Amino acid sequence: WCIPANMPNELWGIFDINRETTFADMTDGSSNTFAIGEGDTAAKLCQGVGCSTASEQLATQTWLTPEPPNEQLLASGAVGASPFACTVEPLNKSPVTNSFFERSDLSDCRASFNDGPHSTSNFRSAHPTGGLFVFGDGSVRLINDSVEKETYQAMSTIAGSEVNN
Repeated sequence: WCIPANMPNELWGIFDINRETTFADMTDGSSNTFAIGEGDTAAKLCQGVGCSTASEQLATQTWLTPEPPNEQLLASGAVGASPFACTVEPLNKSPVTNSFFERSDLSDCRASFNDGPHSTSNFRSAHPTGGLFVFGDGSVRLINDSVEKETYQAMSTIAGSEVNN
């Protein structure tokens, strides 16, 4: 939830507030880059990366973009679930990791996978074997939830160097 100005393209998704992405920016190809993905609304939430204890709170977003915003989110007063998701957690992880940022520690820009204090929801679907994603070229495909972690994470970036077969 704290995005450093010098973040490399291999960590950026297609969308972010006040950021433009062109087809030329998607160096691994628009057909290999997630634009949006499913967010099943019937899933129970848990708090924090790697969490496994479900609360009674349910996820509410249906389509998710693979990137968190920063200042505008704070200005809006949002404190929980968001329309954003990331690939830190596996596709269809249950319970769903809730999007959360620690207001008192917004200067901590460590990613959640590096023990940062913030977390972003995982993509999730009611499909039994995967989730639907819209790609940068406009195509829609089911990604199997057994996709290799490195490939899945690279598909959420504009320069991840992955090939999706």
